[in-house]
Amino acid sequence: MKYEGKKFFEDDFINAFMGGGIWSDSYKDYYSIEGLKTLFRYLESNDNYELHFDRVLIACHYIEYKSLDAFQACYRWIDENALSLNIDSLEELEGYLTVLRIKDTPRFILEEI
Repeated sequence: MKYEGKKFFEDDFINAFMGGGIWSDSYKDYYSIEGLKTLFRYLESNDNYELHFDRVLIACHYIEYKSLDAFQACYRWIDENALSLNIDSLEELEGYLTVLRIKDTPRFILEEI
């Protein structure tokens, strides 16, 4: 990942969201530290192209949830037939969207589309 032509490391990524250095703390409540580490590794693992860091774009496309219950409280799924879909597990949710599990926690990051 790059920012302004320079390599952007995991610590830079975390600082950008937590308000370290030159960055404002506008996004400090969007992600946990472990969530940011998970998200950085996911974004870095895409070998198809070099990603240029865009904090706003990332915050719009990747949402961290504290638990499946927290996710369920935010969303009600509707399919093409207007039938309610009940998401009962992260495995089931992974059938619809990209889910980044945060190690050793019930937290996860959902890639919004």
